[in-house]
Amino acid sequence: MEIKEFAKQMQVKDLVAVHLTRYFPENGVIRTLNTNYPEGTLRNTIHFTLNHPVENVDEFHGNCNWDSTKYAIVVPLENLCKENPSQLWNFNVVDTYFIGDIKLPRGTQIISKSAPVNPTREQFEMMKKNGIEYAIGGKNLRQDTYHAIREKGYEPMPGGMWAWGDEFITQDQKRIASELEVIYNQHHGSELADLEDYSHYLLNMTGQKAKTDIQSYLTEENQSTLETSESAKEGREILKRGIPQTIDRIKKLEEKLPKEFRPRIDKFLKAIKKRLTTIIPEEISREYNIAL
Repeated sequence: MEIKEFAKQMQVKDLVAVHLTRYFPENGVIRTLNTNYPEGTLRNTIHFTLNHPVENVDEFHGNCNWDSTKYAIVVPLENLCKENPSQLWNFNVVDTYFIGDIKLPRGTQIISKSAPVNPTREQFEMMKKNGIEYAIGGKNLRQDTYHAIREKGYEPMPGGMWAWGDEFITQDQKRIASELEVIYNQHHGSELADLEDYSHYLLNMTGQKAKTDIQSYLTEENQSTLETSESAKEGREILKRGIPQTIDRIKKLEEKLPKEFRPRIDKFLKAIKKRLTTIIPEEISREYNIAL
């Protein structure tokens, strides 16, 4: 069926979610990076494409190549939403995402490329009990995923950067998003993406380069040198604007997120501040209004 024709008549029941990953969903749960690395990132979303496996994308999206993934998770979108109520955050046929860890519902199929270590016998029995199918595919996971989509009775669609085949189907996507009571957008440039970027910036501020830059600034300021080195300029920017402004932006975004998300942010910030206290002297943190 033509893309625009299918989009015009599609309903939620016509959509199947696909998640490619290098990690086996142990105990039937897809975990966010924040769950696995709570002190390393605030990326707390799980992403799916609809009726197709995700395309390899360009530098604008991070230069990702998904052909090296080991597993494809294929699950009816309707079932996924019912199993994880209130967690769907964004609808987009090339980037539908949920916030928080995702429990896989009955009717899910996990396809592996060849025969990896997982699932263990215990994991296999758990999946069988919970109505999750497991299949060992061949060497082409993308091809196997399309086969599974057809076998389940769904209309396969081509991938794209912005939509299926990059066709203009915005109004049709907005219609489904409205039915699901979520936003229609791209993850790139969203508030959740900003939150991730801010967390990665703060993590970098606990690294060796930032530590060197801060020390350079404090040393040169005390010595009242006529010329300021590039490292010292960086250190001054980190203290005056970088760290305090980034923490403030994270706290403001926190207010817009579900309450369940907030303890994750608090835990991350607590860990970052603890690291920063080893780099920034107490009197300096007070001087530059950095709440550590």
